[in-house]
Amino acid sequence: MITAIRRQLRHFLKAERGIAAVEFALVVPLMLTLYVASLELSQAIIVDRRVTTVVGTTGDLVARANSKLTDGELTDYFTAAQSIMRPFSTTDLQQVVTQLQVDKNGTAKVDWSVGFNDGQAHAHGDTFPLDDVPAMADLAKNGYIIVAESSYTYLPLLGLFFKTPFSLNHRNYYLPRFGDKITYCDSDC
Repeated sequence: MITAIRRQLRHFLKAERGIAAVEFALVVPLMLTLYVASLELSQAIIVDRRVTTVVGTTGDLVARANSKLTDGELTDYFTAAQSIMRPFSTTDLQQVVTQLQVDKNGTAKVDWSVGFNDGQAHAHGDTFPLDDVPAMADLAKNGYIIVAESSYTYLPLLGLFFKTPFSLNHRNYYLPRFGDKITYCDSDC
């Protein structure tokens, strides 16, 4: 009886049939998990880069204005920047452009601010903190800064790893190209 058990045990240990199937069954769930996770992460990175490009484009276009900017022009800038997000939805893309007036001490106050697609504009005269960009405050003393902000609520592609939507926020600062105040007009100036 013991000899028969030993023989069966040796036969079992030498058997190689089915090893590939067992290895495949062990590896496939891990590989699928890595694939789906990398797919979701890469989509989130793509959307984040596009939001960065949107804020950069909008801010740069506004900073290029020569002394005045009409509501129609600014709306065109916002709309053009939205096309950068394609093929992703733009319904959750909120944009805000603000002009700050910086005094000789480096304190910035909102001169004008415009929001697009439910973006919350800043109130005229409010102090705007420039703690994250002290060099920009030094450059703009007794001048102006254009601030472009964008936020986007990203809904995960499959929802397997990132279960809930999360917000992507970006802010860029620009000096007006012509150095002077940019007057914003609600209608034609």
